[in-house]
Amino acid sequence: MQARKLRALTENAFGVFLVAVALISTAIFIWHYKNQKLAEQDQQAPSEIPSEEALLPSETAVEINTDMQPLQERLDKIEKREKQIEAERQRKIREAEEKRRREAEEKRRKEEEAKRKAEEERKRKLAEEKAAAEKAAAELRRKKEEAEKLAAEKLAKEAKEKAEKAAKEAKAKADKAAKEKAEKAAREAREKAAKAEKAAKEAKEKATRAEKEAREKAAKEAKEKAEKEAKAKAAQKKLDATKKPELGLSSYDEKTGGSNSTNGTAAKSNNDDRAALNADLIAFSEAAKNKVWSKWITPANAQHSRNPSLLIKVDNSGRVVSVKVQKSSGNKLYDESVISAVKAASPLRMPQMQKNRERIVSEGIVVNF
Repeated sequence: MQARKLRALTENAFGVFLVAVALISTAIFIWHYKNQKLAEQDQQAPSEIPSEEALLPSETAVEINTDMQPLQERLDKIEKREKQIEAERQRKIREAEEKRRREAEEKRRKEEEAKRKAEEERKRKLAEEKAAAEKAAAELRRKKEEAEKLAAEKLAKEAKEKAEKAAKEAKAKADKAAKEKAEKAAREAREKAAKAEKAAKEAKEKATRAEKEAREKAAKEAKEKAEKEAKAKAAQKKLDATKKPELGLSSYDEKTGGSNSTNGTAAKSNNDDRAALNADLIAFSEAAKNKVWSKWITPANAQHSRNPSLLIKVDNSGRVVSVKVQKSSGNKLYDESVISAVKAASPLRMPQMQKNRERIVSEGIVVNF
């Protein structure tokens, strides 16, 4: 911008300089011309000097006017040349401005194109990075799911093997115990048979009958004893693994206990009512325990520091409406298993007596596992 202004000022100064030179040249020419004419007049004789009247319309004035015409033409040419120079200068300025405008436009277009390409490259890189991140996340999820699946399969396999091993050990132990009991019973039967045989010597018929009865009785007792002991062993083993839940109402005894009356008939009636209530409540408790017990699946390897206690709320139909942990076992998984068992046992068979049903609905049921 500064160079352009400086160039314009230079061209203007040059034009002014040319005008000044032309004017000075014209003035010098006029001055020289006048001096030359005056010198010629001085050299002429007095007789040749024209009068004042002759000088007024003289030929000299005509000649001067005639000589001034080339000067005006030169001035016109100078002015025309200045206009041409100014027009040329303006044209060059316009061309320079147009060139700068085109260059600026080309530069702007190239910058916009570069910016557009840079933006497209940035978007492409972002898309590639996003795709790579999504792929990596999907791969990570797949590996995690595979690891969880393998871990679950491993735990299930270990639990199954442990259960099968425990079952085999229990069966072997029960078979061994039954065999030992049977052998012992057989020995006892043989001893009794020997004693009976000895007594038979005294009375053949009595001995024969006694021996037969003794053998039958011994065989029956041995069989019943073996069956009873096998059942007891199996029940004890299952009981040792986990105990059935206990159900109860904390305020039941206080509310059903009644008051001591001096009237014997009233006391007997209260005792009968209380016995009926207790029997009805016991029947409900046993049925509820058995149903909850049948729905309970003990979690494998679930260690617990104490037995949990639950407060169950039911409606009149026996449907479980809420389960609250009063005392935790210390193991969340173990607590959730007993809660699931209670919910799975819904609805519970309610007591026959209205008083017991109302009390259970009002107070709820406390279940101790």
